[in-house]
Amino acid sequence: MKKINHKILVLGLAGLVGIFIISRLFRSPKLEGNIRKELVSIDTADVTEVRMATAGDQPKVTKLLKNKNSWTVSQDDKSYPASKSVVESLLMTVSSLNAERMISRKKDKWDSYSVGEKSTDVSVYVDGKKTAEFRVGKTGFSQNPSSQQFGGQGIEAFTYVRLADEDEVYIVNGFLESMFSRGLNEWRDKSFLRFASESVTKVTFSYPADSSFVLERKDTLWFAGGRIADKNKVQTYLREISSRSESAFADSYTAIGSPAARIQIDGEGGVVASFEGWRQEASWYLRSSLQPEVFFLNDDQNSVGRLFPGAQKF
Repeated sequence: MKKINHKILVLGLAGLVGIFIISRLFRSPKLEGNIRKELVSIDTADVTEVRMATAGDQPKVTKLLKNKNSWTVSQDDKSYPASKSVVESLLMTVSSLNAERMISRKKDKWDSYSVGEKSTDVSVYVDGKKTAEFRVGKTGFSQNPSSQQFGGQGIEAFTYVRLADEDEVYIVNGFLESMFSRGLNEWRDKSFLRFASESVTKVTFSYPADSSFVLERKDTLWFAGGRIADKNKVQTYLREISSRSESAFADSYTAIGSPAARIQIDGEGGVVASFEGWRQEASWYLRSSLQPEVFFLNDDQNSVGRLFPGAQKF
């Protein structure tokens, strides 16, 4: 009787092992947590080009091209300097594209997750050679109980992603769809002024009529139009404009006549930066020495007022 029971136990154990092996081989991808983690392997410093092709009613191809230490963005026949920080953020996202889990192995499910032909196709190049390509699908949201425990909302975004040469669809954390389908201007460099405020020794304000004046440092004192200025107000102004960016481009604008206002900023070694503005009714068209080929549009009178202050400001 004991021998029979022993045989039954051995056969039962063998059966369970067999079932476990079969389930591991054929289990649903939804239940498989460790099929693949790293989807893209790149060194961000080596990347020289990124192409993003979006589908839909108005398909477009956006190209990011690296030239030494700077980037340009192009669409159709238009090309502009690109924001280095925005490009770097994109590359960091690509380099950390990790799958949380696989959701499907079936090609007929691609459209359900928007990772088929109508998805955004992203290609990464190093010196002209394609090193990665993937499809960015639609975004979803899930509950995260752990974040609720620490006062969070408990809602997390995820995106469906598929490698271009594979059938599998993965879930990747984050809201990726908007990152790879930005409009052209969202990629562009919006920098207006960049200089070290502490190195400035003189600022020349050229305005209409008799409102022009010079702000100048002599030893430890600042002078505005011949009178002693408030040092703190001068330093606040210089800090505010030293890393200024604008938000709206005016690509169709052509400067007519002399600018309504022009400011030149000097340091010990000469001109550090300059900028100027043309006024049309309530709008100002701005241009700086940082991007002399680019005009910005600013309709905010308070913002423009901080850029072109009067002598009484100091």
